[in-house]
Amino acid sequence: MANAKVAEKSARKVLAMATLSHMTQHLYMGVSVLYPSIMVSLQLSYSELGVAVSVGAILAGVLQLLMSILSRYAPRRVILGFGNILYSISELGTGLSQNFYHLFSANLIGGVGQAVQHPIGVSILSDKFRKASVGGALGTFYGVAYLGNIIGPIFLAALATAIGWRNSLFLFAIVPALIGMYLIIYLRGEWSAGKTFKQVSLRTDLLSSIRVKDVVPVIMAQSLLAGGSGMGALVIYTPLFLANQIHLSMLHVGTVFSIMMLGGVIGPMVIGRYSDKIGYLKAAIICSLIASLLVYLLPRHTISSPIMIMHLFLLGILGLPATSLLQAHLSTVAKASQRDIVLGLFFTIGYGLAAVWSVVMGFIIQIYGSFKPAYEFMAFLVLLGTLPMIYVKLQQRYPTQTHE
Repeated sequence: MANAKVAEKSARKVLAMATLSHMTQHLYMGVSVLYPSIMVSLQLSYSELGVAVSVGAILAGVLQLLMSILSRYAPRRVILGFGNILYSISELGTGLSQNFYHLFSANLIGGVGQAVQHPIGVSILSDKFRKASVGGALGTFYGVAYLGNIIGPIFLAALATAIGWRNSLFLFAIVPALIGMYLIIYLRGEWSAGKTFKQVSLRTDLLSSIRVKDVVPVIMAQSLLAGGSGMGALVIYTPLFLANQIHLSMLHVGTVFSIMMLGGVIGPMVIGRYSDKIGYLKAAIICSLIASLLVYLLPRHTISSPIMIMHLFLLGILGLPATSLLQAHLSTVAKASQRDIVLGLFFTIGYGLAAVWSVVMGFIIQIYGSFKPAYEFMAFLVLLGTLPMIYVKLQQRYPTQTHE
């Protein structure tokens, strides 16, 4: 009984610290509400902003598998802590930016920090929690961390209105630096935050990970979903849509965008726990189908209204959980020795392509002079992303061969 209480306390501590670290990433993503001001100050076009912002996400995608491999040789708490410190440096760099190249470089640094959060945080929690409860743990990891998406936009918009967007970033940079140092110290001695488990060689685990059941279709699904849901193009361009099509002030953009992100807190937590019962893929398919319709309809709004705000709130609830649900599914089908590699592949390919989609959306908006075709393309990608998930479900229901 005493051991069970100690284990539960340890699990809560690890979940709290991993989630706090993840929240710093989403506080950092609140910078998106400053993009209208940054575009004006640095005299950027939509395509230039898309490239400057997405380069960090592309680098983050490329490095995520490397971070999973690095965790075999260095404690995960140290990797996670330094990731947060790099966020701090990136925010300072963004605040000091005077042109496209400065912003580009600051986002490169942020990309390295971003590469750490998902593969390392999910790896820690997947080792710490049982298969029956990992969906709820990951739902909390994402849902509570998405509070950063609420706090960040409102706080940054209010600060920027009062003291300017540059000074608001200088103040904001303090938080991730402090959290990073705290993580390195506080999780010392926690086995799940140490080095990842190595069963045989890295090469053997890489080859076996690719052959894990469902890996290829799930990564295909994430690669498509990332183009129109989750934390990619949808989060980058929605504040710009609110500022330039709906004509909201910076403070109102931050408030309305935060309401959407509030849905992003509720969705992963509630749906994540429910999916432990009905199945992760089934929940992801339902969310994605509805999210596709919501994304498609969003640019039909031309003025701010309670209906538009409710629309964004529902999009937050249903458009953000799919990533955590797909991760939960992979963590249950992969062995412990394969899990860090499988998740690294998932993040590297999925998030790398998410950044590419963000650049594409910027060019679409630039070429057509409208948000409508970009959101329609996002909706199409989300709809297309449900097909690999449906394929996996059909394979489960009507198996054609026996998996070992």
